[in-house]
Amino acid sequence: MDGQLVAVVAVQVERPPRLADDNDGRDSLWDSAPPIPLCFFHARSGSHRPATEVRLLWDCAHLYVRFDVADAREEMVARYIEPNSPSYTDSCVELFLKAHDDAYANIEINCLGAILLQTHVAPRQGTSVDPTVWDAQIERWTSVSKEMLASSDASGPFSWSVCVRLPHALLSALLPRLPPPTVRNTADDDSGWWVGLYKCADDSPHPHWASAHDIGEALDFHQPSRFSRLVFVHDLVHDIRAASVATQTHAVARLTTLLVTE
Repeated sequence: MDGQLVAVVAVQVERPPRLADDNDGRDSLWDSAPPIPLCFFHARSGSHRPATEVRLLWDCAHLYVRFDVADAREEMVARYIEPNSPSYTDSCVELFLKAHDDAYANIEINCLGAILLQTHVAPRQGTSVDPTVWDAQIERWTSVSKEMLASSDASGPFSWSVCVRLPHALLSALLPRLPPPTVRNTADDDSGWWVGLYKCADDSPHPHWASAHDIGEALDFHQPSRFSRLVFVHDLVHDIRAASVATQTHAVARLTTLLVTE
């Protein structure tokens, strides 16, 4: 498992982070979470490999997720706006969650904020969830609009962000075995939360498939056995030092994540 990411960190916050950027940029609260790079690109990925980082925050009611993507305008695909559209074919970021069993949920968000949400009892044995169950509950913000894309240059660097607020009540309804988040869920606790973090754009001129962990030879994000543990912490430095799993810092840009040491 050399280099396999086994844990990522969500940092507890005392107030909800602002989802939308303002004139000063993102809410500084996001900077309390270590950026998680999606640096594993599948071999079938094309020459365009956008740098993508994820940040995770949490409180007693919600999990907060932010994706930041350094893309290229000529590679952007933005077509779908309806819930449960095939958002993964657009410029898309994805969050998969599971408990200790094989059941998991995938939340796939394109750059326009359109979400595909599915639950599975086992890999690729699932169905889309009725949007009336979840659409109004998932608050999200994206820096992209169709009008912005239409008025932008046809090529060149194009950075974009997506932020979502996921209620724990909704997640536990989707995944009944998902326990409440707790700081006791350290990196060697198999009974907690597990997560997959991804970036893709199946229909872009140069398709790519990126992840926070190596997905192996098969081009398939639906591999819950490869998900990383999600570790909930109060204070990043203190709680990482207290974790009972052997860890090392993986120096990718300014990232702090946990990797297997053997």
